[in-house]
Amino acid sequence: MVMRTISAGRLRAEYTGGPTTGEKLSVSEELKRLGFIRESQIMLYGHKLELVSDPIVMGHNLAVVDAIEKNSGQLRRFRIPLTILNMARGNRKVA
Repeated sequence: MVMRTISAGRLRAEYTGGPTTGEKLSVSEELKRLGFIRESQIMLYGHKLELVSDPIVMGHNLAVVDAIEKNSGQLRRFRIPLTILNMARGNRKVA
């Protein structure tokens, strides 16, 4: 994780950048273990889905999965809920 401190007078902010490739892979593997794996069927946001991709981790708070919605037959991209993403991330915070 890249961390930069930006100071402007009394204001101070930390920018942590995006997750590293290793972090993305470990979160993706944990999401798979939690059931977000290609060819599985899940219920998400009230939709019955058949997953056609493994999880794609795009950022610290964003992971998506491609799925076919059972009722309409449409291919859609669904955001994995933040609570599940946080669960997959666990307590893997860099010290």
